[in-house]
Amino acid sequence: MNKKSKKTLKSNKLQQISKVAATLFFEKGYMQTTTKEIAEACDISVGTLYYYIKSKDDFPIIFSQIHKNDVDPWEKEVREEMQYMPPEEILKKAVREFAFGVDRRQKMILFWYNASKYLNREQLKDVTDVEIKVVNLFKDIIELGCQKGQFKNSDPFVTGYSIFMLTHTWALKRWWLKRLYTIEEYAKICEELAVSMACGKAS
Repeated sequence: MNKKSKKTLKSNKLQQISKVAATLFFEKGYMQTTTKEIAEACDISVGTLYYYIKSKDDFPIIFSQIHKNDVDPWEKEVREEMQYMPPEEILKKAVREFAFGVDRRQKMILFWYNASKYLNREQLKDVTDVEIKVVNLFKDIIELGCQKGQFKNSDPFVTGYSIFMLTHTWALKRWWLKRLYTIEEYAKICEELAVSMACGKAS
């Protein structure tokens, strides 16, 4: 991704273009989607599109940056609140808010699952770092709860990863789950299951 793209990452226009691209990648496939199709779907010229990107291959990095920019403030806030909130309460809050984030970034998350085999290490680095960061945060909350006697868990890391995948299931199976639940209802289910897993009552 070029320097100009990095500088304009937070611009509304680039965010809009990225959402359109993510939808096209989901519907047609990453390799099958052209920059011309992305530009047409955004109702802009190809030349305008190239003002924001150098090539289609910039989008994975842009997606990971959007993902990171959404997750970083959430992680910072949760870690600050861990200092004074009870572990069960902060785990519920963290899981609930992360589930809502999964809903916001659904198409981009699906892109990673569908297109990762086509991407190089640089394109995957940021999204992998974010995944590790999220799992470690859940792990640290569970370990804190174990220290305080609120949780009983033999493997906080595996449990943290299980919670991470539970929230991602909303993106992976949203086409079916949304027939049964709203995102608010599903986030509540994730909260309750996370606490149950942290207490060693589910896996």
